[in-house]
Amino acid sequence: SSIMGQILMLGMFSDGDKAVLHLGFTGVHKKDAFGYAATGKQVEWDAVEIYRFTADGRIAEVWHYSRILPLLEQLGMQGMETHRRL
Repeated sequence: SSIMGQILMLGMFSDGDKAVLHLGFTGVHKKDAFGYAATGKQVEWDAVEIYRFTADGRIAEVWHYSRILPLLEQLGMQGMETHRRL
C-alpha cells in the first residue's frame, strides 16, 4: 500500500443478506501512488463497503466506495492532470 497507517471502524449495520461498513483511514503517504512520488504527508479519508452474503454466510458480493478526490487534494495532487492518471 502507498499509505501506511490504520483502518478504523466508524459504523456498521446489517439488514437481511447485506451488511454496510463505514471505514476511516489515517496514515502517511510513504510510497509512490497515482504516478506521484511519496510525499510523507499525513492523510485521512473514509469509505463505505457493502457486503451481500449467501444463505450459508459466505460473502457473495462486495461493493466499495471511497472518496479519492479529497485524498488526492490532501497530497497536493489536484487538477485535471490527476484525473487523467486515475
